Amino acid sequence: MLAMAAMLAAANKTFLTSIALVAETIGPGLIISTVISAAVGYFITGNISLYKSQLLSKKAKMKIK
Repeated sequence: MLAMAAMLAAANKTFLTSIALVAETIGPGLIISTVISAAVGYFITGNISLYKSQLLSKKAKMKIK
């Protein structure tokens, strides 16, 4: 289950969603290790995302600022 949280956070760039999904699936028993594995997966991938539209919207927001 921890690998699932890390994979979701890394591939979809959705940190909290992966934690919530795992917490609902297995309960709050492993929530700390889930947060750690999701954080590692999220930050290792950097600006790389599975979905190109996510990256385009982030670039557009950066240009507006």
